[in-house]
Amino acid sequence: MTITWDWLVQKNFRLNDANLHPTVRQKAWDAIFALWQQGIYVLIAQGYRSIAEQNDLYAQGRTKPGKIVTNARGGQSYHNYGLAIDFALYTKDGKDVTWDDSSAEWKQVVQVFKSKGFAWGGDFRTFKDTPHFEMTFGYRYSQLQSGQVPARPTAAVVIPEPTKVASNACSIVVNGAKLDASGILRDGVSYLPVRAVGNAAGVTVGFANGKVMLGTSVLQTTLVIGDTGYAQGREIAQVLGYVIDWDQNTRTVTLTKGKR
Repeated sequence: MTITWDWLVQKNFRLNDANLHPTVRQKAWDAIFALWQQGIYVLIAQGYRSIAEQNDLYAQGRTKPGKIVTNARGGQSYHNYGLAIDFALYTKDGKDVTWDDSSAEWKQVVQVFKSKGFAWGGDFRTFKDTPHFEMTFGYRYSQLQSGQVPARPTAAVVIPEPTKVASNACSIVVNGAKLDASGILRDGVSYLPVRAVGNAAGVTVGFANGKVMLGTSVLQTTLVIGDTGYAQGREIAQVLGYVIDWDQNTRTVTLTKGKR
């Protein structure tokens, strides 16, 4: 099954809840879209939670059967003010949902959501909550309980469009030959598929302690998208001893053996 953007949008209907702060909704959509482009499929499993729902959840493992999943009573969770979301990941075929917070995909989700301004529950000092993101705008629970709330922007929440997918792709030329594989651009930095470039350069690619190796060198800027390992083009060029060039007009990264 190929997970389409429309399918993922429908599954993330919880982000349509007007009780969620508009900025939380917009930044979450932006992060989910960026991750979908990378072959990582995020499901928002929980968004706004009422005070009554929070108290019911707090009772679990205490006065009700089940495992304790929160230390927050009603009014003590950012979910109660539309400032928090919980997530899970779809498997590649979209048939199952996983909460495996040790996976490379999970770590990539954390990185992307943090880049959008979210705080991650896995960084909490006590009661770590790895499926949790929140955006507090600097407000404490006591302020929110007293009726102080973050300003809500008037601009409509915009769900990203799939037509933007191609905007982060770039072509790759190694020693004059254009590769079938494409690179990606992030914040003006090119990331290239290590195996494809290594094969074109005649250099072996392997793995050591979770890191991608190009020849005998361990690459430090790697990320995994789907089944493909990427690294920054400049680091790959340095390891290979190649010259790297960028053509803005054709959006092409060129790697050439030898020095100018």
